Amino acid sequence: MRKESSLHGESPRRTLPRRRLSERTPATIKNYRGDLDAFAAWFTATGGDDLEPEKITPTDLRELKSYRQEERNLWPTSVNRKLATLKSSLG
Repeated sequence: MRKESSLHGESPRRTLPRRRLSERTPATIKNYRGDLDAFAAWFTATGGDDLEPEKITPTDLRELKSYRQEERNLWPTSVNRKLATLKSSLG
């Protein structure tokens, strides 16, 4: 599954506070943290690996999108917002 070149950067959880959070509401920050925590849980559950940013590939993000749309029945706007959180956190 994780054969493509990985995305690089620091842990999403560690980079979140550095990304203009002072411009966000507490509810938005809570949503961002929830998105990152949910991704970490999904990543570990589907791949058996602990979340390390260098292991995250574009394929992982496509699979996550498919999972959230098809199995979780989330609206495309919700899925896209969650993916945007990940992409901005990963750099």
